[in-house]
Amino acid sequence: MTQRASTSWLDDRLGISQWTNSLAERQVSRRSVLRYFAGMALVLLAVLVATGVLLMVHYDSDALRAHASVSQIIGILPYGAFIHSVHSWASDLLVLCLWGTFFSAAIERSFKAPHELLWVTGLAAFVAVVAIAFSGGLLPWTQASYLRAQIGSHLLSEVPLLGAWLHRVLLGGSSVTAETLHHAFGLHVAVLPMFTTALVGIHLWLLRRRRVEPTPEVPSLPLYPHIIARQAAAAAFAVFLVSVLAVFIPRGLGPALEATAPQVSAKLPWYIAFAEELATLAPRDVLGASGTKGAVVLLMTLCTLAFLVPFIDRRGSKVTAVVAGVTLALLLVLTGHAVL
Repeated sequence: MTQRASTSWLDDRLGISQWTNSLAERQVSRRSVLRYFAGMALVLLAVLVATGVLLMVHYDSDALRAHASVSQIIGILPYGAFIHSVHSWASDLLVLCLWGTFFSAAIERSFKAPHELLWVTGLAAFVAVVAIAFSGGLLPWTQASYLRAQIGSHLLSEVPLLGAWLHRVLLGGSSVTAETLHHAFGLHVAVLPMFTTALVGIHLWLLRRRRVEPTPEVPSLPLYPHIIARQAAAAAFAVFLVSVLAVFIPRGLGPALEATAPQVSAKLPWYIAFAEELATLAPRDVLGASGTKGAVVLLMTLCTLAFLVPFIDRRGSKVTAVVAGVTLALLLVLTGHAVL
């Protein structure tokens, strides 16, 4: 069978040409940086799923054996250290890409009607991915993991109305115990991934319905092959970067949790470190409430407003773009101060 005949056979059964033609008819803004972040985020999500499945085969979620199982993955299994590092670095880069996607969408005002649901589902998926990353950081069950669970649960407990429930969902009780690890494992490999998959599916379906009309102010290119080729290049760069980081800056494993061991200093992961930093810098007493509660209420208010932006600013004013830029700058300052 010749190559042309083989292509025709597949096209008759799969409708490849019809699909590519429909993609070629779709126009996408050539100036937007969203497509690069989106392309990298999707491939990083696939990398996380693939490496996560490989790690889960050898991971033991029992509190007494969790650390030893991760240590065995890194130190004994062939390519285990590389897969573990790829999974860890891909998680960080995925969150970074989603931060870029969110703020670039806000600055470009891509939330304007009729794309409100596209914004809401994307932001919800972002929050879910951050939750997945945080729960995954607890699974090695190190001293740092234990302290992060304490800090994170304390901040969650200050969330208005839902604080007590969120605190119990994360810890599986009123304090950090072996049950906390079981809850984190269930959230990380089952509950949150299913929720995220549904959100991403809805988001992609809504994105497929989106149309960009070419104008002199908004020059555009066909989705296929131009935009898809650029997205593929960005995705390939993301995979290359993760691989390089995994080889030259491998992620290690901290000391196992021991009740009698001296407590090590630990902070929240960099992508939510700004929350702890804001709680630390906040005044100790604001209108009768603790500084931590005030900081959490402020962050929850900002998060709620972020979800409501498409319904508050339906035309996408420049004020929203300026506010998004200022918010990004403040978060970068807080994060940098917390990390450094």
